[in-house]
Amino acid sequence: MTIGSGQMDETIKGIATYVCDNPNGTYEISFPEGDRYICLFSTDDYEDNDEEPDSPGYEEWYTLDFKVAEVATPGPNKDPEYGFISISRKRMPSLIVRGDEVVYRA
Repeated sequence: MTIGSGQMDETIKGIATYVCDNPNGTYEISFPEGDRYICLFSTDDYEDNDEEPDSPGYEEWYTLDFKVAEVATPGPNKDPEYGFISISRKRMPSLIVRGDEVVYRA
């Protein structure tokens, strides 16, 4: 079953609600490619694809940014030049854990 982009945005917003209610502490974020990071929540916002808003190719999505405190398993979801990872419907993790609590599992 394929999840639509609107449903994925709602999933990200649900994760954001949890994270905003629990901003302290670290989050272990794992991706399907095998990379894993220990992170601190940073911010949430909307991103777009740099097209003009009235163009047919314009797209916008909800994103959560986390500051990487530790790279547990390196991989493609963190640009080596930046100390942050982003999750969104464009880059969805497979697992988010805070302490003993599973925040999200694909």
